[in-house]
Amino acid sequence: MSSRLFHFCRCLVAPATVLLGSCFVAADPPKAIRVEPLAVAPGETSEILLHGLYFADATDVWSSLGSGSDASRLNITNADNQYALPPSSHKASDRISLLSASVAQTCPVGIHAVRLATVEGISNPLLFMVDDLPTVIGAKDNHSLKTAQTIELPIAIDGMTESGQADYFQSPGSRGEWVSVEAVATRLGTRLDPVIRILDAAGQELIFLDDSPGLSGDCRVRFQRPESGTFVVSIEDASQGGNSAYQYRLRIGDFPLVSGTVPAVVNQTQVSELRAVGHGVEEVDAMDTVLSAASHRIAVSRGDKLGSGFAKLFESDLAQFVGAGNSACDVQIPCGLSGVLTEPDDVHLYRFDAAKGDRIVLSDKSRQSGVAAMLGLEIRDESGRNIGVNRRPGTAGGTLTVTVPEDGQYVAEISEIGRRSGPEFVYYAELQRSRPDFELMLDSASIILPVDGYSIVKVSTNRNGYNGPINLHVNGPAGELTVASNVIAEKKKDTRLKIYIPNDMQPGQTLPLTVSGTSDLSNADKDTTSLQKVASTVSLLRKAMPQTPHPPVELQNVLAAVVGPAIPEFFGLSLDDGAVFFPRHVGEVYFTVRVKERADGFTAPVALRVEGLPEGFRVSGGDNAVGRSENNEYRFQLNGPAEADVGVREIRIIGEASFKGQTKEVTLTKLPFRIIEPLIVKVKSEGTAKAGGEQQLNVRARRFVPRAGGDMKKILLQLKVAPKGVTLQPGGMIAAAKDDAQLGIKVAADVRPGTYDLVLQAQTEVAGHDLTVSSAPFQLVVVPK
Repeated sequence: MSSRLFHFCRCLVAPATVLLGSCFVAADPPKAIRVEPLAVAPGETSEILLHGLYFADATDVWSSLGSGSDASRLNITNADNQYALPPSSHKASDRISLLSASVAQTCPVGIHAVRLATVEGISNPLLFMVDDLPTVIGAKDNHSLKTAQTIELPIAIDGMTESGQADYFQSPGSRGEWVSVEAVATRLGTRLDPVIRILDAAGQELIFLDDSPGLSGDCRVRFQRPESGTFVVSIEDASQGGNSAYQYRLRIGDFPLVSGTVPAVVNQTQVSELRAVGHGVEEVDAMDTVLSAASHRIAVSRGDKLGSGFAKLFESDLAQFVGAGNSACDVQIPCGLSGVLTEPDDVHLYRFDAAKGDRIVLSDKSRQSGVAAMLGLEIRDESGRNIGVNRRPGTAGGTLTVTVPEDGQYVAEISEIGRRSGPEFVYYAELQRSRPDFELMLDSASIILPVDGYSIVKVSTNRNGYNGPINLHVNGPAGELTVASNVIAEKKKDTRLKIYIPNDMQPGQTLPLTVSGTSDLSNADKDTTSLQKVASTVSLLRKAMPQTPHPPVELQNVLAAVVGPAIPEFFGLSLDDGAVFFPRHVGEVYFTVRVKERADGFTAPVALRVEGLPEGFRVSGGDNAVGRSENNEYRFQLNGPAEADVGVREIRIIGEASFKGQTKEVTLTKLPFRIIEPLIVKVKSEGTAKAGGEQQLNVRARRFVPRAGGDMKKILLQLKVAPKGVTLQPGGMIAAAKDDAQLGIKVAADVRPGTYDLVLQAQTEVAGHDLTVSSAPFQLVVVPK
């Protein structure tokens, strides 16, 4: 092995009406703002300060360094000072939390993430480095060549810019010495867009740097000193911004600048010969390495020099092949393809066998991992005839799909569309036969698991030819968790996955979760391969950290969870009439659900759904509240078969909402779903009736008519059940387009005093159907004359 060493990180990611009587008292979840220092050293135990809000009651820390018995970990420093740290002037508060970082000597240089947890939630991630360079803090008065801060190489400076100011650093050296200068800022999620200038002692500019390829806005260079004496490095924000959010880590020394490896992606089980690519890596020997599923980094250093270059590693179950510019590489589909485009006219060729009718997909995966190369893709037959080409990849990289015209050998060609070249232009592509596929996305990168139940996270899918059910699973450090609503149904786009808290966990504990989905192949051909995908949080992380479009690999598929307290009730539901009525002949109806008893501060909408409807019935609407008051009304439209049989069934209405980081479901259960004739008549008598006198009735009709409303015909009324001598006045009716009427009842003189149950019968026409219904019995009280 050479004097330059590879280090492979094996660090794991750590860990009717419902009335409400309680008040929601949950506090706000922690919010992280910045971390200092920006790096910790391998082989040491260090202090880290997290700055943010609502940190006073921190219970646990989540880190991509690991937890438990892992060699590298972050922990909250307690009063017993169990990590024997130097005395600190910092005390835990709602704005500061003190952590201890214990990092294994073998953990390589790279970027990691940390989140702080309380029982009220888990913070957004902050990024920091593991770095083997010694650290100094940038001075506050180094804003000119004259006041440049003196440094001794190799070194890394943690600093922050001030608005409109550059920071200057000077170091002596000898002619011909190699120096690497690297700014790490956007890769750490800070607001600084670094610009670096390298000057001689007189202030003459030797090198200007801005946005080096593949660094997401960061910049770096490796050069030889042109002469002995002092040279100066300045750093500033490209837009001249500055405050505590404009942090940077400026690394200076004689260390490699690693762009990646070839192969660019490592097979999880295949023995791979890795070769580092970049500046200053020329003497690095390749080595055979088997990487575990937890390995996501490579660091390159020289035994006689302090400091390492670093790059991310990605993994795949595909066989990997490396291309070169002078000959075609024979490959077998499916496979991964990678190489380095070292010259402007480089074209890498990959030869493969295909049969007539095969659909071949050549896809550029480079951009998804932050690589600078933008690939032109082409497929030709043995004679050189073009079968397909894509030279417009877009920012996410391109895909080329072709149908093979006949059996034979074909060649995939890969080039850089802008003819850019150099060690930074490592690429990765995949060559596969087209097959049904899908991908999964989460709507949240973190959840609270309440001790009394479950949390809900929306899982969505983008389907690419696979339209069957997708079965979802959730795994944590101790194995698979209990879930419900865990199937994205055939041809559907999402589900609201319920995740239940594991046993023996206490409020404030964290655990990293992975949500995965598998295709349902129970009815598929026996030779069909099952699909398995992991749900991604990349789009969420990019939104939360817009300066860092390519966050650490360990963050990209992790759902960070914290155990929270029982969720108080913060809203309730009620259903008008306490039941849903469906009118025969009409085939549609509207009903209203109300959100009630909102907790103070809870103003968000509530997602409502109806479950348990009989086959053939469907409900729509209810997506938005009708009004903006606290007790919002949600209107639904119910459709079903017009000739459904009269009867009663039970349904459920479920409301779901999130408040202060917690999601709650409220359910109205055992609700009557009544299929009825499209008319309800209610009757109320006024007072008592004397024998030989009259009694007044108030009659009210509830009509269910087609949406146009022109079917509100007159309703003829007559007594269906009444004692002898009790009669309805002639002409009893409810006029067309009216809903009520007052009628008189005559009571004969010989009717005996007492209480009698009467029933009124109503006749009308609805949707072309003659309709006869009866009222519920109502009482008539007869007293002596």
